[in-house]
Amino acid sequence: MAAALSGQRHGQALLEELERRDMFLRPLDENREWFRYHHLFADWLRLQVEDDPTRHRAAAQWLLANGSTGDAVRHLLAAGEITAAADIVENERWILIGQGRWETLRDRMAQLPATAVGARPGLVLASAWLAHHTGRWAELHDLVQQVATDDPLMQAAAGVMSVTGESGGAAARPGAPGGRLSPRGRGLAALAGAVCA
Repeated sequence: MAAALSGQRHGQALLEELERRDMFLRPLDENREWFRYHHLFADWLRLQVEDDPTRHRAAAQWLLANGSTGDAVRHLLAAGEITAAADIVENERWILIGQGRWETLRDRMAQLPATAVGARPGLVLASAWLAHHTGRWAELHDLVQQVATDDPLMQAAAGVMSVTGESGGAAARPGAPGGRLSPRGRGLAALAGAVCA
């Protein structure tokens, strides 16, 4: 990333030299591929340099190409690229849910402006899944009502959450003590799973 942002071909060598000279740079991994400045020095540097959207975009592109989508979202938002950031979160939402990475999804959703989330049925539905997962039933009901789309599969997924959330939670949540979905609820859940795939 150093080379991508600085335009210098020997970014790695420069970072290693700064570390060798003890210039407030610390390695984050054994391979010395990731570094960070001492937090006080990093804060001081941020005060010295104007925020440059071009560098944030370049950082986001590099991070996306190297699998760091969370940091890429942060840089895209800093560059004012709200639509691109929302695209990434929306494209990753079911992967994160499928992996049980609820907190990661919650953190990425929280970075987005509410208007960006509300304008996308997929992100509203992801917010509803988060509300369902954490037992915030009133919020779940409100979010399901927002999923205004003609897509029948999207409506089915919203319907699953509505069905499982209507009883107030524990008894309707799969795996909850004493609680199981009805055959209809299991069928809707399977349909929602197909939507999520």
